[in-house]
Amino acid sequence: LWIQTFLGVAERLRGYELYPSADIFENTKFLKMFLAQVRLTLGGYYTIQAGDSGALGSTGLSVYTEDQIKGYQETRDHDIAKALWLMKETYGHELRGSILDDDPEQITREIENIIEEEGKLNLGSDMLTGFGFAALRAGGKYDSASVSSENNTSRDFALYFGRSNMHGHVDALNLYMSAFGLNLAPDIG
Repeated sequence: LWIQTFLGVAERLRGYELYPSADIFENTKFLKMFLAQVRLTLGGYYTIQAGDSGALGSTGLSVYTEDQIKGYQETRDHDIAKALWLMKETYGHELRGSILDDDPEQITREIENIIEEEGKLNLGSDMLTGFGFAALRAGGKYDSASVSSENNTSRDFALYFGRSNMHGHVDALNLYMSAFGLNLAPDIG
């Protein structure tokens, strides 16, 4: 949601020669927006349901693959690449550029190389004071040699303490718990 609001403007200002400082792809705060929703991920597979997200009881990621691909294309940021890999691995999202690109599959190869060299996205404990979110995280999702599926040992405990009016969540101080691939305390409204 947040990045989508600015992405169209950012694309139009990219390379604007009459006012070079208008290129917001060079702005650190704008670039951090690509990972804002990713940092709200729990259990390695779902984004918290806070505010008027319309995602009550959802276990999906509130991150748009197309926006992340654009962010990666513009920045070649390795954390964005790892977030894209999470979306591919968890939900089967396709990672490729536009059909107008010379080599739409180049992104997939680059991201596979990053994952091979640096490993998957590892969201540690986090505190987002401006938004009102804190998460304690441990464990992770590991490939298992002994069984054909993945072992999810992730354990997360989080607290939403942000806005409680307007577009906020009237149930501030909401607790989130997930462990071993299960959402143990879903927001029920």
